[in-house]
Amino acid sequence: MNRTLEHHQSATDMECDFLVCGGGIGGISAAIQAGRLGLHTILLEKEWCLGGNGGPLLGVHWSGVKGEQPGWNEIGLAEELSLRLHARNAFINGVMFNTHPSMEEAFDEVLREAGVTVLRRHCLISAETEPTSPGRRRISRVRILNIENLEQRDILIHGFALDSSGDAALAAMAGAEIVMGRESKAQTGERSAGETPDATVAASSITALVVDTGVERPFVPPPGTPKWNPDKPANTFHPSRKVNILFQVDAGGDAQRHPLHTPQELYQQLRLHIYSMWDYMKNTQFPGQAETHELIWISPLMGRRESRRVVGDYMLTQTDLESGRTFPDDVAFAGCGLDFHPPSHDGGYETIFYSHPPLHGIPLRSLYSRNVENLFCAGRNISATHLAQGGIRLIRTCAIMGQATAVAASVCRSLGKAPRDLSIEDVKDIQQVLLRHDALLLDVRNEDPADIARVATVEASSEATLGAPPATEANWMDATQGSGILFHCYPEEIESARLFVRNPGKETTVKLSYGYAESPQKEWPDVRERLPHERYVWSYQPIPPAEFSLDQESTISLPEGFSGWVECVPDAGIWKLKPYCRTIRNQAAWLAIEGPVEVAMVSRPLDIIRPILREDGKWKMTDGSTPALEITPDPQPGKAAHIVDGYLHREGMARLHQWVSQNPLPQWISLRWSEPRKIRRVILRFDTTAFTTANSHQRYSGNCVADYQLEVETPQGWQPIAAEQDNFLRAREHLLEHPIETSSLRLTVTRMRGEQLPACVHEIRVYEN
Repeated sequence: MNRTLEHHQSATDMECDFLVCGGGIGGISAAIQAGRLGLHTILLEKEWCLGGNGGPLLGVHWSGVKGEQPGWNEIGLAEELSLRLHARNAFINGVMFNTHPSMEEAFDEVLREAGVTVLRRHCLISAETEPTSPGRRRISRVRILNIENLEQRDILIHGFALDSSGDAALAAMAGAEIVMGRESKAQTGERSAGETPDATVAASSITALVVDTGVERPFVPPPGTPKWNPDKPANTFHPSRKVNILFQVDAGGDAQRHPLHTPQELYQQLRLHIYSMWDYMKNTQFPGQAETHELIWISPLMGRRESRRVVGDYMLTQTDLESGRTFPDDVAFAGCGLDFHPPSHDGGYETIFYSHPPLHGIPLRSLYSRNVENLFCAGRNISATHLAQGGIRLIRTCAIMGQATAVAASVCRSLGKAPRDLSIEDVKDIQQVLLRHDALLLDVRNEDPADIARVATVEASSEATLGAPPATEANWMDATQGSGILFHCYPEEIESARLFVRNPGKETTVKLSYGYAESPQKEWPDVRERLPHERYVWSYQPIPPAEFSLDQESTISLPEGFSGWVECVPDAGIWKLKPYCRTIRNQAAWLAIEGPVEVAMVSRPLDIIRPILREDGKWKMTDGSTPALEITPDPQPGKAAHIVDGYLHREGMARLHQWVSQNPLPQWISLRWSEPRKIRRVILRFDTTAFTTANSHQRYSGNCVADYQLEVETPQGWQPIAAEQDNFLRAREHLLEHPIETSSLRLTVTRMRGEQLPACVHEIRVYEN
């Protein structure tokens, strides 16, 4: 037995092209993508369950740009994994908790299909490196420990490694340059940085589950439980709910209670804080109402928000995030609230919100070590300052960073280069591979020369326009208080815009108005002078709603019995609007009418058009049908040609970049070539966008195509080559057994996941092999 153990401790047991250390959502995404690209991949995780902070051991919900920035979405593997989990009903209580056991089955299935070797309950012991050039090394092998039987094994690394451990464990063992703590303003130039650097990091947290058992369940806090501070947030429980999540406890972050150096002690403190909070909620805040509610589970995993960070060739800063900066080597993006959980000394949940940045890029240079040349990083340990790290550590952002590193590793391996030696043309190749695998990049479009859809002529059975005439039997809205329409997609110069109006009474005068709306840029305070003396109560800062500004108003007289189009834009000039800008949220144009008349209303197939009503002297967006509209020029937001415009996702609410049908289903869209082409592979991109945090975690998006059929034109007519029913995925790929020669391909959509919704398709790609 001893000889066998010695053999295992000294022999090289395994080898791989890509080693992923850390089985959180970023590591899972990286491993799946690497496996799909043909890399022999090993995923190493020290726990039994995969998912990290977003898995069953802690249950943090998968937040990110989706739901926070209207119309945007981390797609690629972040969206695919989320949709696959929804398909298994693997999210508990909707938005905030993910502890369902079937999460593991979903992860296993996709990893197995990608050919990934998964080693659970294994941890790193050491890393061996070898020099490659002055000041640079590469990881050649690592030693791992099977925690269950204490056997050790070596893994030879022929290509690259990814540190997605959160704490940069592999990076530290390999001698990568790392940093930890807060930088000073002199070091980074960030507006919210302090005057001196220090070792403080964000506080850690745990979660707990409370359920209504139906029978009386008293709670007596264990010995040593402190009294809860009633001034701190404790608002995640209400006795009317059957299932409640407790998470508003923090601890650590300072030198005495550090999440990296004293994790065991910190976890025990956090458990006591959970008892303290529950004691307060059950016995003080809701006495007599919570008798049957019981604390049944506390997460066995502590959620660390921050520790070590790897130093790459570029360090993202608060300034980069808040300015919406993009980079030539962008391979991911973010745009979430930039916050910090300061060290907590009473267990209370405190948050400093610095800002809610616009969409911004994440460059490849921030996703690898600058001195260990085959080491990538993804997650909260990337090359970013303490302040910037608060805006990129969210789970969906980690997923797309993980996917990006896998693609970069594949391209680097094929070129025989380290990531920091890549040329700008090499980086463009990485970007194009990412787009092919459904990853969204800001301001980067499909330029794949192998995609023959780019040279096809596109036709569709119908196309959604911005303008829509009233039906023969129109519905009418009283405009006495004011009625109008808001549209996020607009031409920059409008020559004419008309509403269909009828006057059922005597001759009257009505007021016409039009203008522009956008969400104001919030002024965020400089919080440096408040640290560390003031208390910061948890209070999320959402994107404010669009504010309406008036460009022009006028009055006209309408005779008795009038029925017809009313021009809202005067003939004297052109209505000029602010051009689209990615850093401005919720840009829109609006026009309205006020007076004792009625406006014809129509149902709209487009979610970028909203009705507006005047209430208390202000215009407000509502839901439902909108006024009939004629506009010149019409931007045709749903035109068929969008599927080959190179963009695989909408740009917020302003630019759809998708074909949207105008008429009821079934509807079709076709690609036609000037001469026959051999088709082997067809890739489809649908729409799974959600617009609020509340509906971003619904099971499925109604905008997604559910049932469809692919056909090719032959001398015998249209012949089916693929079909799908009850689809819920955004990205679908159909590989034909044999190439088919044709001059035309047609996609017919017969059902959407949402009732009475139009067909929506972002992109169709076609390949000959």
